[in-house]
Amino acid sequence: IKIVQPEAVAGVGTDQLLKELGHAAKLTHPNILPVHDAGVENGHPYIVMPLIAGGSLRDRLQQAVRLPLAEALGILDGVCRALSRAHSR
Repeated sequence: IKIVQPEAVAGVGTDQLLKELGHAAKLTHPNILPVHDAGVENGHPYIVMPLIAGGSLRDRLQQAVRLPLAEALGILDGVCRALSRAHSR
């Protein structure tokens, strides 16, 4: 369960966030985490997704000053495939 920070929705708003998460929940692709649920509880937006072992991309980027080229290209390939899938839907 991820609690969305207020500054993350400041320019978008909670209603728009929930609408977009509803669209994201319909996407299926190996490089897109499924959204199991999303909502607002006591004024705090939240998202329920599966827990993935190994940490986030942010964690990985903080571990290395510079990623090896093959790893960086693999990450970029996965992101591009996920974006392509999302845009095609």
